[in-house]
Amino acid sequence: MLRVFVCCPGGEEDLKIRDRINRAFEARHPGVTVKQETLPAGTNYFEKLQTMIAAGNPPDVFDMWEGYVQPYAQAGQLLDLDPYLQSDPTISKADFDPRILEVNSWNGKVYSLPIEYVPYPAALFYNKDLFARAGVKPPDSSWDWRDVLEAARRLTVTQGGKVTQWGIAFDYSFYPTWLYWIWANGADVFNKDQTACALTDPKATQAIQFWADMLTRYKVAPTATTLKMLGGPANAFKTGKVAMYLGAGWEPSGFDQNPRLRYGFALVPKGLTGQRATYLMNLTWAISPQSKMQRTAWEYVKYFATEGEKLRLEVISSVPSYKPLYSQWLTPEKEKKGYGIYIEEAKYAHIPGAGAKWDKISTIIQSELDLVFSGREQASQATAKVCPRVNAELQRR
Repeated sequence: MLRVFVCCPGGEEDLKIRDRINRAFEARHPGVTVKQETLPAGTNYFEKLQTMIAAGNPPDVFDMWEGYVQPYAQAGQLLDLDPYLQSDPTISKADFDPRILEVNSWNGKVYSLPIEYVPYPAALFYNKDLFARAGVKPPDSSWDWRDVLEAARRLTVTQGGKVTQWGIAFDYSFYPTWLYWIWANGADVFNKDQTACALTDPKATQAIQFWADMLTRYKVAPTATTLKMLGGPANAFKTGKVAMYLGAGWEPSGFDQNPRLRYGFALVPKGLTGQRATYLMNLTWAISPQSKMQRTAWEYVKYFATEGEKLRLEVISSVPSYKPLYSQWLTPEKEKKGYGIYIEEAKYAHIPGAGAKWDKISTIIQSELDLVFSGREQASQATAKVCPRVNAELQRR
């Protein structure tokens, strides 16, 4: 029996497709039974996984996340997949984007096989009609943050002292967004060896303050209270209340529910230092080195990434990591809309550091950034306060 541990299935439809993949794999491998285990409600996935590993009873195949591969591989809890990729006649490293493999590697070796990925932010979505009405040229690959601000100011409409249309919206309470700002401005959350907080770097504080000023100084983006009234940034864009949205890769399917919305995709704009970056969200499978079915486990993750992934193409917004599937995923309809940008942005992919500590650290940082986006603190004040707390968490064993 091959035990497969799934972290976060995307609802009933996703579970049905996973079941189809499992049954198809069993049909191709007589005598093999796939037992899929899903995370119980209210359970921390990595706590549960660590409990299984510590008890000497890990699943054969299990979900990994971006940023977790490296510490788990270093701890000897993931099987080195390089020998399989080098000897398998049907699949190789050349079948995957190098950046995607890099975030699934440690010390130059692949320890988790990527299945799908999606950048965040995925694109600067823009309302074609609102741009045309204001006489503003649509965004293109040359845009940086200054271009965004200039356009947002022209696209913000005020009537009777009240904003009726905002130039831009973004989710500043979701860490991939503010990570993008920091990375795209040539800075990072941690120093190179991830032993100390680097948020006091002027380039980091400049990035955070630039986007906070959109709300507090220029008033071209809705505040947290207003966003809540609008149903969130994606809904604000979908309903035509904002002209631009720095958003997620899975959201266009929601935009399409409004037939009157004509929207386009543009590459995420460059930072003030001329760099481009994006967070990489990554569905990826790892194998336990304790598994007694390592060869079968390899065949399973390989099948899921290739033949099995074909079953998921119609329902996923994320990009299949296996490059031979690009043409099937990027249908003419998707290509016309602009989904090809997602593949382009793999070149600018980053992942956060600190491994399993990242969840807590991101929460610590967010609590201070909330004060910046409410106008109660400057970015330099917030980062000076938060770095000692981040450093204490990094030093905790």
